[in-house]
Amino acid sequence: MKTRALCLLGAILTVLPLYGQHVKRHPGDILHYNVMLADGDIDKVTNVAVSLRTEAPETPKQPGLQNTFGGQCKKSSDPKVWGCDITIPQNVRDGDYRLYAVGVSSNDFSSGYNEDFHVPLVPIENTGTFTPPSKVTVTERP
Repeated sequence: MKTRALCLLGAILTVLPLYGQHVKRHPGDILHYNVMLADGDIDKVTNVAVSLRTEAPETPKQPGLQNTFGGQCKKSSDPKVWGCDITIPQNVRDGDYRLYAVGVSSNDFSSGYNEDFHVPLVPIENTGTFTPPSKVTVTERP
């Protein structure tokens, strides 16, 4: 248990901005982050992932679109630094997305970090819309 705590203690996130923080991003754009690990059994870390979400409500023009997304990171030549290149998926709704979670794991242990990582919000604009039928009926077939 002590090893787990030491291994996964101190994830610090930094951002490498691709654009200015007020530029709207779109599905298909790639977000770039570095996750920096401090202390613990860093050499045992096998996986790092980041997650983003928006509190924006679902709109009538974007029914069913998701409000969260994330992705896996890759270890750099420095075992303390993991690079994250996250593609914004097609199925996310409009909104300002906040990086809210980092997951760090080894073969046997995992730990999550949910905090304010002090990276800029990512305003996402998804131009995709869908107007569902106003009425649906079902009849039995012989």
